[in-house]
Amino acid sequence: MRVTVHSRGVTGLPPGTKEMELSAEATVEDLLRVLAAGQAGAQVSKNTGIPTNLIVTHNETYVPVSRFATQVLGAGDEVTIIPLVVGG
Repeated sequence: MRVTVHSRGVTGLPPGTKEMELSAEATVEDLLRVLAAGQAGAQVSKNTGIPTNLIVTHNETYVPVSRFATQVLGAGDEVTIIPLVVGG
């Protein structure tokens, strides 16, 4: 299935929009694993192997880290990934 990924300011990912081909019933976690495999400098969780310094939305709805493994993506869905900014 094909999903659209928007990224802004994420280390190792070019800014902008790109189409990605994923297996059927892939989750947000699966998408992040694919991206992390080619993402130099990402802060990756030792337990899950996925980046932990990101905010993710799926079809414009925030996805908390606790739902990365269960949030199933569908063909034509849009995922936006931005860096987590702490402090002011």
